[in-house]
Amino acid sequence: MSRASWPTAEGITATTMANGASFGLRLCLTVSVPLLLLIFAVGLNHAHGLTTFGKTQNQDQNLPRHQGNTKPCTDQSNCTYIKDTTCLKGFCYCGDNTHPVNGRCKVAEKGHSHICQKEEECVEGATCIVRPKEFQTSSTSYLNNYTVCWCEDGVAFPNGRCAGDRFFSSSIFVASMLLISTFVKTIYS
Repeated sequence: MSRASWPTAEGITATTMANGASFGLRLCLTVSVPLLLLIFAVGLNHAHGLTTFGKTQNQDQNLPRHQGNTKPCTDQSNCTYIKDTTCLKGFCYCGDNTHPVNGRCKVAEKGHSHICQKEEECVEGATCIVRPKEFQTSSTSYLNNYTVCWCEDGVAFPNGRCAGDRFFSSSIFVASMLLISTFVKTIYS
């Protein structure tokens, strides 16, 4: 379209303005819907386990630092008298990687690397399996004969939750919806 054939201000009618508003809405939908789908798909993607160098993250780094009243342990037998605890990194931790308070854990669900008997004990996104040998370290090699909750996608957070659980994916979706609605509101205000 040459510059000479562009409409002038006098030639714009109510119909043209309505079509322009329709065009703006179509443009907004054309941009926002694929963006929404992309964000939602990334939120459900379970391939978050790789670092920038292509190696999986060392899951044992996610444990909190030692806190004063945490019971030290050398193997799992030191933690058996405190229900729902596992000996990790030399201390007895509850399933959410916190220390027991007054000999009890706040949560019964068991997070990544915690000993389990059946799958129902594990957090969402984890399965109760025999500990994979490739993830053993010298401080956890005594867990060879135990079944542990293991994140299906291999990525765990410091609180023991898995990256692929529904709570995490839902949180990303809700945050993206809020961001997009704020963006659309500023455009049309």
